[in-house]
Amino acid sequence: MHILLINLAAPQENNLVRNTAEAKKTKLRIVPTAAAGGDDLDQENVRTEHPYELVKEHLGGRLPANDERLKNLQSRCAWADKILIATHGSRKPETCFIDLPDPAGRQELMDATTLGEFILKCLTEDARPYQLVLVMCWGARGIPTDLDYNQVLGEANLKSSFAFKFFTSICTKRQIRLSAWTGMLNFDAATGHSVIEDESSLEARRNQTRLVRDQERLRSVTAYKQLKRTASSDLLDSKLKLALREVKKTKRQNDNVFRFSGHLSPEERVVMEEYQWLYKIELERMKVTDCVTPKAGKFIYTYEDGKVRVRRRYPRQSEAQLGDTVHPDFLYEGPLV
Repeated sequence: MHILLINLAAPQENNLVRNTAEAKKTKLRIVPTAAAGGDDLDQENVRTEHPYELVKEHLGGRLPANDERLKNLQSRCAWADKILIATHGSRKPETCFIDLPDPAGRQELMDATTLGEFILKCLTEDARPYQLVLVMCWGARGIPTDLDYNQVLGEANLKSSFAFKFFTSICTKRQIRLSAWTGMLNFDAATGHSVIEDESSLEARRNQTRLVRDQERLRSVTAYKQLKRTASSDLLDSKLKLALREVKKTKRQNDNVFRFSGHLSPEERVVMEEYQWLYKIELERMKVTDCVTPKAGKFIYTYEDGKVRVRRRYPRQSEAQLGDTVHPDFLYEGPLV
């Protein structure tokens, strides 16, 4: 299989991602020379293009159809059996992003329709079907973002995603099959297999944020910082700090240690309460790190007979699980807008 990677995540870098703080926490990143699932890859059949300069000219209305660089990119697209379009996403699906050299950093690149216009320039008008893969975190995730995407989704939610808007901007002009994902993702260059953050990981991330921002949690932090230390409170602090470090190291719960027991002085109660919050937050953080899978959150977009079809590839559901007479993996069939 011939794979073409169109790298719109960075101008000229081997790695598509300079790991963000969030990506480092989840140990998820994008590796350039890989396909979205399937057999292991022969690296000689993988090509990478960095068309950032072409994109800038496209955005400025200065990219003519006879540009030689564009013609070369068209030839590469015609050569490829699968085309990966790599860019950065966010939970707000209005736009995609690119990582520029410091000090510019991550910048908005373009919206889904504008990306569609550029990709159309790269795909020649022939009868062949194009298999596109949107390598973009949260590309298939719409608004609101905090729904469980393993369940039945509403039409408005599906249509608000970056992937849907991108697909509908090009599917009437070329024969396209598009794949996209609902969570953060990683492509393994050695195997060509994808690893996706699943819904339980996203839920854990939301829980972690909620705990960090909880008013009682903020009150606990303030009390802990203002604590007048005593020998007994320092001793308890050291004990709980070591226990929390062990939880982080072994990824094993230890509820008994972080539980009020016996008589505690007012100072010790402040220490215990603060470490209880830290322990709860750590338990959710562990779920975020662990809940990744090669089979999660993949949506397939096709267009036929004037209708857009959106199908869930992973995870597969069953009618018995959802109690619906319509097959739950077929999420949408209808008009473009």
